[in-house]
Amino acid sequence: MGFISIIVTTLIVPVVVRLLIATLNKDMNAYANKVAAPPACPVIGWGCYALTAILLVVQLVKETGMAVRLITIAAAVLAVLFLTITYSLKIEYDKKGFTVRKFFIKKQYKYEDIDSVIIKSLNGYTIRINGRKTMVDSIMSGKTDFLYFADKQFTAHTGFSIPVEEPRLFNGNIINPYEMLFAILILPIIMTGFTIFIITNCIESEIPTSLEPHELVVTSTRREPFKTWLETQDGSIVLLDVPNKDDVLNELSQGKAMTMYIEPWTETKTKTISNVWAMTDENGESIFTLEDTYEALIKFNRNTTLLVVALAILLWILFFFAYYIMSHADEHPILVKLIVKKDSLA
Repeated sequence: MGFISIIVTTLIVPVVVRLLIATLNKDMNAYANKVAAPPACPVIGWGCYALTAILLVVQLVKETGMAVRLITIAAAVLAVLFLTITYSLKIEYDKKGFTVRKFFIKKQYKYEDIDSVIIKSLNGYTIRINGRKTMVDSIMSGKTDFLYFADKQFTAHTGFSIPVEEPRLFNGNIINPYEMLFAILILPIIMTGFTIFIITNCIESEIPTSLEPHELVVTSTRREPFKTWLETQDGSIVLLDVPNKDDVLNELSQGKAMTMYIEPWTETKTKTISNVWAMTDENGESIFTLEDTYEALIKFNRNTTLLVVALAILLWILFFFAYYIMSHADEHPILVKLIVKKDSLA
């Protein structure tokens, strides 16, 4: 269960920390005349970056367990998350105008350049400036004071308040937004369900109690990526990736009778199959033991789980990336054309 806990922690830590910071900074103004990430963000981001670097060096110097590798991945994810939040947006303003900095791009605007504002949930909003959108996330400090000040200055110059737009999926950039949302969301959801199934069924493995000794002669072998089939006079047997697998196959190729401890035979439409857990030669000497097979099974399940979890995380990253690009199509015209057809854009 410890391994499952580490995986779950790796998946939910970024979300939990982000929601926690957003809650702590709700309706708070950490800065004067500025909108920026909360002061905790760069501290957490660079701290996780340093932790990732230290753990990577430790892994280069000596062998570490799976827990250390997963903590390294979690720290790296947190570092990317919080450093992105820190440097993705900064707005500085006074009575003359305001400056918007997105990473390394800096632009200055007047308050009358504002076209409209789109109010989002969780106190976030998007400002449309000269036809281009700037998203002010709910996690940003000082966002409420800036919007109030900007509306006051806008009114002083134009005689009316900043127009408010209704929030729309993908900011109205997609003709059929719900169909598009379903299209980009279906794979991550399916993969998440498959990941939960794999974690539930693969992690907790145990040696079966119903093993039966059979004296069998292997007539042929067939290798597959994750297992090897042994054809015998009674049926087909699955050999897992035990540490001395090549030596085992060499012994079997000599056509000698071996005592195999296998699970009860299972009948399929085409053949009879079983799994071998231990094997002794004609002299009673052990070729591989129950413990060897159990360790091989644990290793296989662990690697399978890590692969599936990694694919699920990758699909969710691609989902959020695609959603962001389509929501800011005017800012990323080249990238959005790689994701959707031109006739799907509004």
